[in-house]
Amino acid sequence: MRFRVALCLAVAFSFFGCSKPQVPPAPTKRVRERPPILIDQPARPAVEVTEVAKPEVEIPPKAADQEPKVAANTPPEPLDLTTRYQTPATAFDLIKDFPWRDVPRNTQTFGNVPLEIGGMICLWGEENAKRGVKFPEEAKGIPVARKFDSLYLYHAGFFCSGNGSAVAKVVFHYADGSSTTSELVDGTHLHDWFGGQEAPVLKDPNSKMVWRGVNSMSTKTPPGQIRFFITEISNPRPADEIATIDLVSAKGRAAYVILAMTTGPSKLLKVVSEQMEDSAKGDEKPVGKSDEKPKASTEQAP
Repeated sequence: MRFRVALCLAVAFSFFGCSKPQVPPAPTKRVRERPPILIDQPARPAVEVTEVAKPEVEIPPKAADQEPKVAANTPPEPLDLTTRYQTPATAFDLIKDFPWRDVPRNTQTFGNVPLEIGGMICLWGEENAKRGVKFPEEAKGIPVARKFDSLYLYHAGFFCSGNGSAVAKVVFHYADGSSTTSELVDGTHLHDWFGGQEAPVLKDPNSKMVWRGVNSMSTKTPPGQIRFFITEISNPRPADEIATIDLVSAKGRAAYVILAMTTGPSKLLKVVSEQMEDSAKGDEKPVGKSDEKPKASTEQAP
């Protein structure tokens, strides 16, 4: 019975074009749109693109147009050390215990450097002090008052051994109150004033042995020699005036002795080996040599 009723209903739905009732969709909530909040903002300025100027490249002037390191017309000029010498050259011949009578003095040119040898300045050394010869520790305030490229020192040492120890210091005092210091080293810038036949080799290319002669007091065969050296010290500020120079002992074993100083251009020092050999053989008689034969001495002090 139930089957029949169901069949009848199906036929009826099909006949009248009816379909299954559809469930309407759930209503959606309508979201109320809020009007945009307008904020007054200052107008942004237009960005103006400008071309960055390229820095101008400075072309260095030609060498001829550049200011010279040192004022023109600065020939070599010896410093006047007359008032600073501890022993003047006029007293060299009066020294009996050491061969200072064999040492050149007055106006000389050694190693292409003009010198005015008017005496000697000696600075403290330990070995001389042990023997009772105590030299001053410094010679300060040597007047200069000039500009120059290089300073040339005509010097040597007492009791040097070439061990690389400091012997003395040279201080440049500039007119503006500043200063620079250079160190003089045993075996690099100078050697002992006493020596044998062999010429010593200095490590500094700007230091040379410029004079050597026979030691008239030597008892050796062949006789010993005495010798002196020149060291060129470059001025790091050649355009500035140097007011004074100080010489200061390094207070080591060796004493320092200097006979002359000359200012002038750089690279002035030049040594001709043949002239050195002639002087060593006695072909050039040392200035001021006396015929008197003083007693021999092995000590190294004036």
